[in-house]
Amino acid sequence: MRKGGAREGRARARAYELLALGFSPPSAEMADAMANVKPSLSLPVFGPLGLEAPDPETLVPEYHRLFVGPESLPAPPYESVYREGWRVMGESTLDVQRQYEEAGYALDPARHDPPDHVTAELAFLALLAEEEAAAWETGDLHAVLSWLRRARAFLDEHLARWVPVFCDRVQASTKSPFYWSLAGLLRDVVRLDLEWSRARVVMLEEALA
Repeated sequence: MRKGGAREGRARARAYELLALGFSPPSAEMADAMANVKPSLSLPVFGPLGLEAPDPETLVPEYHRLFVGPESLPAPPYESVYREGWRVMGESTLDVQRQYEEAGYALDPARHDPPDHVTAELAFLALLAEEEAAAWETGDLHAVLSWLRRARAFLDEHLARWVPVFCDRVQASTKSPFYWSLAGLLRDVVRLDLEWSRARVVMLEEALA
């Protein structure tokens, strides 16, 4: 169980890292990461990751049109926009920052985006999955449960409340096969991981009772 739990946690972390890269500015790093994920690769919980390796140069105009501007954005990548009447840096943003701090997660000081940018939230979930995997390796089930509870709470209170609408807007607005597929994958990952983490938390709580 320890080895399986650690392997599963790291696979989930890798999936979140790839999603965060996908919604980051197009770069050679992103293209290389996607190229190293075979379309047939199946990760625990999430199923197959079937993203095509993109040409980053061709994605730049669409990335800016969708997520950066300067024109009105079809799919703003910020949680508070969807939850607080298209307002940036609202109460939901402050709660995201609070959960980061409680978990010991610090945003890269070079970032200029608010804490509720989709890439920051995905990177946070990748960190939680890595910590969970490390706890599995040491056999500390109480720590495993603690990290899983954090992940479940963050998915339930944040990503699951806005990512589906964000992904719908991306798919309705883009002609890029890469961003259309990426949005569909993100929607599925958030839904499936929330279901899985809820069930795993219950299982561990019963085992440790």
